[in-house]
Amino acid sequence: MASIDCVIVTCEHASRRVPSRYRALFRAQEAVLKTHRGSDLGALRLARELATALEAPLFAGSVSRLLIDLNRSLHHVKLYSAITWACPENDRRRLVANYYLPYRNAVENWIARRTRRGCTFCTFPSIASRRFWTARYGMPISGFFTIPGGRWNERSAARGAGPLAARRPSLRYG
Repeated sequence: MASIDCVIVTCEHASRRVPSRYRALFRAQEAVLKTHRGSDLGALRLARELATALEAPLFAGSVSRLLIDLNRSLHHVKLYSAITWACPENDRRRLVANYYLPYRNAVENWIARRTRRGCTFCTFPSIASRRFWTARYGMPISGFFTIPGGRWNERSAARGAGPLAARRPSLRYG
C-alpha cells in the first residue's frame, strides 16, 4: 500500500443536539437522546484524541442522528429517524440543507482538494464500537478507509494500521 500523505478524522454521530426549531418533536424523547440512539457516546472524545495525535483535521456532526443521520446517503431509508419522518417534507428538506449537506460537502471538498494534489490518505470514521481496533488507552478505534489515488479502497483499510503506526508510533493498535 502506498504511504499515507493525509489523514482526516470524521465523527458523524458526535452530538445529541437538537436545534430549537425541532425541540418540540423530541419533548417525549429526552431520555432516548441521552442514549446511543441520540449520539455515538464517546465517539467525539475518541475523534478529538485521534485528530490531535495524528495532527489531522476533525469533521464532527453538530446534530443528533435522531434528527438526520449524517452517516447515510441521501436516499437511505434511515436518513431520518421515525421522529423526523413524521415532519412535513419541507422540514426534512431543511434538515438536509442546514445540517446534512454542509457537513458532507465540507468533508467531500477537503478530500477532493487533496485528491487533486495526488495525496494518498485515509479517513477515520470515529465510531465508539469494538468492531475494529482498540487503542491501549481503552477507547475503541472503529477502522478506516484508505483512499489511494482518490478512490475508496475498503480492502486496503485492514492494512492501513501499519502506515499510521509508522506515522505516529505513540498510537498503539490492538
